[in-house]
Amino acid sequence: MALPKSFSDLGISIGYSEPHLYYHEALDCLLLIVRREDSTVPCERLMIRDAHGSNYCELPDLGGESVSFQSVILGRSTPVVLLLCLRWEQLNETIAGNWDGLFKLDLQSRTSTRLLSPSSVKLFPDCKSVHITQLLSMSEESNTIIAVGGFHRHDGTTEYYVSRISLESFTITKLRQLEAVFA
Repeated sequence: MALPKSFSDLGISIGYSEPHLYYHEALDCLLLIVRREDSTVPCERLMIRDAHGSNYCELPDLGGESVSFQSVILGRSTPVVLLLCLRWEQLNETIAGNWDGLFKLDLQSRTSTRLLSPSSVKLFPDCKSVHITQLLSMSEESNTIIAVGGFHRHDGTTEYYVSRISLESFTITKLRQLEAVFA
């Protein structure tokens, strides 16, 4: 079998690039995130194909034209993908991205559900807002995740914690404080 020479040979729309490939072992399928080339703000699409198939097809739009996927976790034995999405906008000459939500994508039904948004997270008394910066792991039942959270305090400071997030009660438990958002 000859290898495809271009994105369009694989069913990917012209004008997308920067592919990020994921493999879901339980379903034996490939997931591909691609970015639109002509957009001034990051705009990504999620595509899927059977690992032995030849063409990708686009999965549900998760939030519109100005959304990117900050972090992705695949369920080990469940047909689930969790996607941490950022919404981007052009502010004068600056492009700014803010946490938009945590989405659960069911790969069998190919439907998505918003599990968390900035307004649905239950806050600590000393906390003005919380944003999730990175997904780290997911429980086998897909009802709890470990993530990095930025906790914005009323005094203007932000502290970062490795945190446990219940997707049933929308509560966050701080596990370990980080020195910076990345470590």
